[in-house]
Amino acid sequence: MKLIKAYIRILMVDEVIHALEKIDITRISVIDVREMGRSIDRHHFKYSMEYATTYTPVVKIEMVCKDEEVDKIVKVVKENAHTGRKGDGIIFVSPVEEAFHIRTGKKGKKFL
Repeated sequence: MKLIKAYIRILMVDEVIHALEKIDITRISVIDVREMGRSIDRHHFKYSMEYATTYTPVVKIEMVCKDEEVDKIVKVVKENAHTGRKGDGIIFVSPVEEAFHIRTGKKGKKFL
């Protein structure tokens, strides 16, 4: 199993989610986050008095999938999050050592 984390523009999240649903990826977590640093799009940033820096609001999409689904998911996210401008996002893929379903007690890939 793999964990895919994609940080994308807020404006692109609906397109990405709908495209993932079309390929039967439905267990998706969507989290609002703030990106700080050199990679932000200077045309869409805000200033934070709390952090004394600039930031841009982005969305983190997380999903756990089977190893064989990774390439398909990454391709869909890249195609649907791409605008060609700085700050389009980044995708991370990490191994998942183990997973447990709290309600059923199922373990591993059984509930994917």
